[in-house]
Amino acid sequence: MKVDLFKKSFRVYFADTDAAQVVHHSRYITWLEAARIDYLEHIGCSYVSLQEKRIGLMPVSIVINYHKPLKFGDYFGIEISIESLKHTQVVIKGDVLRGNDLCCTSLVKLACVNEETWKPIKIPSYLKEAFAN
Repeated sequence: MKVDLFKKSFRVYFADTDAAQVVHHSRYITWLEAARIDYLEHIGCSYVSLQEKRIGLMPVSIVINYHKPLKFGDYFGIEISIESLKHTQVVIKGDVLRGNDLCCTSLVKLACVNEETWKPIKIPSYLKEAFAN
């Protein structure tokens, strides 16, 4: 399943870097999550609105591949797209690009859960339609 990309821009600050003066690997997870949260709002299903219904999207696996380092002062973007969509889970692809350079790729598998019981539930039809469109 490939849908239109959602793009979010960022900048690397000094606090994002490590002793080698490149972005610390853990920062990518934070930026990828921010892009996913903004993507949900973009498709009309903000995370806040999901939580009001006690619906959560809980990461069950994260695969990240680092290709080229980001450094202090770099401007970059994250492109978010839906890789696959099943009854209780969605896999979201996140590509980190500095210009035309692919710096990082990720796949995050999210389980749809009831936030009261923390058990998997079917992705609500309105959310599934928003992902598919």
